[in-house]
Amino acid sequence: MNEIHVVEVVTVIVFILLIILFLGLGILFINGKGHSLIAGYNTMSDEEKEN
Repeated sequence: MNEIHVVEVVTVIVFILLIILFLGLGILFINGKGHSLIAGYNTMSDEEKEN
């Protein structure tokens, strides 16, 4: 009964990829380099961008 099902393996791979994605995005935003990924950022005034 120690079979590893394909569905379980795929689920683990998807979770790992999502973790990597969110960690990468978090690092981008913490370092202040993810501005262009925020919706509406490019249409904000310079004053709003500073805040």
